[in-house]
Amino acid sequence: NNGPLLEATIDDAFPALRPLFGERIFFSWSFGTAKPDPAVFTALCARLGTAPAATFFTDDKAENAAAAARAGLVGHTFTNAAGLRAALADAGLPGV
Repeated sequence: NNGPLLEATIDDAFPALRPLFGERIFFSWSFGTAKPDPAVFTALCARLGTAPAATFFTDDKAENAAAAARAGLVGHTFTNAAGLRAALADAGLPGV
């Protein structure tokens, strides 16, 4: 849930992100909505060309993970690394 200011400065603010994600860094303001609105998740999937059911989303806020699940994504509430690893494995993403 970030706006155009962070988008304009993301590489300065978080220089490690671009090498990890390339151009696949998105900002909710560009979708005209924000978490926990399920529409932001479906809009992002459409932009990425992925099916919601094939998309894994994790967030430390339960309401955001629940909204992703309502949009058809695999939603996970992050509490710790072990839980995330287990959720990824349950989603068929072992070894991540």
